[in-house]
Amino acid sequence: MNNPYRSPATANEATGSHRRLPFSIGNVVGRYLQLLAVGSAASMLFRWWVVGSLRLDLSFVLLLMGGAALRAHSNVARRCVIGVSALVIVVSVGLVVRAYLAGTDGMSVRIGREIENPTIGAVALVSALFSVLAAAPLGLLLTRQARIEFAKQ
Repeated sequence: MNNPYRSPATANEATGSHRRLPFSIGNVVGRYLQLLAVGSAASMLFRWWVVGSLRLDLSFVLLLMGGAALRAHSNVARRCVIGVSALVIVVSVGLVVRAYLAGTDGMSVRIGREIENPTIGAVALVSALFSVLAAAPLGLLLTRQARIEFAKQ
């Protein structure tokens, strides 16, 4: 019996089949978070070595733990990473909207060095960078393959 609501592109596919990515999403996103953690720790050490001041940011520990949990296919970790990634994107967009509506007086952004009273373009650039970094795991962890992969545990 033909289903009139199925698109012609998927009419011949078996029920329940879907396009699979050729890799384990948990392993890839876990490694991605671990690479971000190593980059964060390296930038702290580099700043300490070059500038002489150590600004301790413990977010790299959370990134390492989240990456390890995703590599172990923890569904709780998947949901936490989805929530934090979505929050980062929402806050980034909110910062750009705030900068547009209220101006950038008293605001500062960090792109290698701290910029006091940045232009709206600088705020948008930093926000876009963080949004792209957060959108990669968010997009992968929301796929059907990820739901199936993490439901096995």
